[in-house]
Amino acid sequence: MLFGSSAEIFDAIRVFPERLLFQPRFALKYARDRLARAVAARPDLEPLLRSGAEIESCIDMERAADRLMQPPDYPGGYLLLCKLDRNPWQKPALLLMSTLLASCGPVFCRYEIMPLFGE
Repeated sequence: MLFGSSAEIFDAIRVFPERLLFQPRFALKYARDRLARAVAARPDLEPLLRSGAEIESCIDMERAADRLMQPPDYPGGYLLLCKLDRNPWQKPALLLMSTLLASCGPVFCRYEIMPLFGE
């Protein structure tokens, strides 16, 4: 259940700070550095991992209602929706980046990367 007015909830959705974009950018680099394993585990990411596309910006998709209860300097960043500077796929795409609650693994570090496609 969401708490607060619609305007409060909308205002709680925010751009992920530029100073923290190194985190999702590092996650993409980490997967690229492990290209063979990454493609074997997630063939859907091959166009992205073989391209020069980089993360341009992200919005923090953490539940807005939860953020209303956090202090203003709360960094968030557990669930991001990211825009690329260029699209390596044939259809519109964004990246959903979900926090891994473990150390870096054989393919991903900090975030799992999932492309979302539009029509």
